[in-house]
Amino acid sequence: MRLFLLGLLSAMDAILDTRLVDVLKEIKLREEIRDALLGGENQLREIFDLVLHCERGCWTEVGRQAAALSVDAGSLSPLYFEAVNWAEGTLTIR
Repeated sequence: MRLFLLGLLSAMDAILDTRLVDVLKEIKLREEIRDALLGGENQLREIFDLVLHCERGCWTEVGRQAAALSVDAGSLSPLYFEAVNWAEGTLTIR
Protein backbone atom coordinates (compact mmCIF):
# COMPACT_ATOMS: atom_id res chain seq x y z
CA MET A 1 0.00 0.00 0.00
CA ARG A 2 2.89 2.38 0.75
CA LEU A 3 4.31 1.96 -2.75
CA PHE A 4 0.90 2.42 -4.37
CA LEU A 5 0.40 5.65 -2.44
CA LEU A 6 3.92 6.78 -3.31
CA GLY A 7 3.24 6.30 -7.00
CA LEU A 8 -0.15 7.96 -6.82
CA LEU A 9 1.19 11.03 -5.06
CA SER A 10 4.29 11.30 -7.21
CA ALA A 11 2.31 13.00 -9.99
CA MET A 12 0.20 15.30 -7.83
CA ASP A 13 2.42 18.31 -8.49
CA ALA A 14 1.78 18.01 -12.22
CA ILE A 15 -1.92 17.30 -11.77
CA LEU A 16 -2.44 20.26 -9.45
CA ASP A 17 0.14 22.49 -11.15
CA THR A 18 1.89 23.28 -7.88
CA ARG A 19 5.08 22.28 -6.12
CA LEU A 20 5.02 18.81 -4.59
CA VAL A 21 6.30 20.13 -1.27
CA ASP A 22 3.24 22.39 -1.10
CA VAL A 23 0.87 19.55 -2.00
CA LEU A 24 2.36 17.37 0.72
CA LYS A 25 1.88 20.08 3.35
CA GLU A 26 -1.87 19.59 2.92
CA ILE A 27 -1.86 15.81 3.32
CA LYS A 28 -1.38 13.78 6.47
CA LEU A 29 1.20 11.25 5.39
CA ARG A 30 3.73 8.85 6.86
CA GLU A 31 7.14 10.48 7.08
CA GLU A 32 8.87 7.74 5.05
CA ILE A 33 6.50 8.35 2.11
CA ARG A 34 6.89 12.13 2.33
CA ASP A 35 10.69 11.78 2.51
CA ALA A 36 10.76 9.42 -0.49
CA LEU A 37 8.64 11.81 -2.56
CA LEU A 38 10.89 14.72 -1.70
CA GLY A 39 14.09 12.85 -2.55
CA GLY A 40 15.10 11.63 0.89
CA GLU A 41 17.17 8.49 1.19
CA ASN A 42 15.15 5.47 2.29
CA GLN A 43 14.07 2.12 0.86
CA LEU A 44 10.87 3.55 -0.64
CA ARG A 45 12.94 6.12 -2.51
CA GLU A 46 15.26 3.40 -3.82
CA ILE A 47 12.27 1.49 -5.19
CA PHE A 48 10.77 4.68 -6.59
CA ASP A 49 14.06 5.50 -8.32
CA LEU A 50 14.05 2.01 -9.86
CA VAL A 51 10.59 2.64 -11.31
CA LEU A 52 11.64 6.05 -12.61
CA HIS A 53 14.68 4.52 -14.31
CA CYS A 54 12.38 1.96 -15.96
CA GLU A 55 10.01 4.68 -17.17
CA ARG A 56 12.90 6.69 -18.61
CA GLY A 57 14.60 3.70 -20.22
CA CYS A 58 17.81 4.17 -18.24
CA TRP A 59 18.71 0.49 -18.43
CA THR A 60 22.16 0.75 -16.91
CA GLU A 61 20.63 2.42 -13.88
CA VAL A 62 17.81 -0.13 -13.83
CA GLY A 63 20.36 -2.93 -13.65
CA ARG A 64 22.37 -1.20 -10.94
CA GLN A 65 19.34 -0.29 -8.83
CA ALA A 66 17.73 -3.71 -9.27
CA ALA A 67 20.92 -5.42 -8.13
CA ALA A 68 21.14 -3.15 -5.10
CA LEU A 69 17.56 -4.10 -4.18
CA SER A 70 18.06 -7.82 -5.00
CA VAL A 71 15.39 -7.60 -7.70
CA ASP A 72 15.50 -9.59 -10.93
CA ALA A 73 15.79 -6.84 -13.56
CA GLY A 74 14.29 -9.17 -16.17
CA SER A 75 11.01 -9.32 -14.28
CA LEU A 76 10.55 -5.55 -14.23
CA SER A 77 9.26 -4.91 -17.76
CA PRO A 78 6.35 -7.37 -17.56
CA LEU A 79 5.42 -6.06 -14.11
CA TYR A 80 5.65 -2.46 -15.26
CA PHE A 81 3.41 -3.09 -18.28
CA GLU A 82 0.93 -4.97 -16.11
CA ALA A 83 0.75 -1.96 -13.79
CA VAL A 84 0.32 0.45 -16.72
CA ASN A 85 -2.48 -1.69 -18.17
CA TRP A 86 -4.19 -1.83 -14.78
CA ALA A 87 -3.97 1.95 -14.41
CA GLU A 88 -5.31 2.54 -17.92
CA GLY A 89 -8.21 0.17 -17.26
CA THR A 90 -8.96 1.88 -13.97
CA LEU A 91 -8.95 5.35 -15.54
CA THR A 92 -11.02 4.42 -18.59
CA ILE A 93 -14.37 6.15 -18.59
CA ARG A 94 -17.14 3.69 -19.26
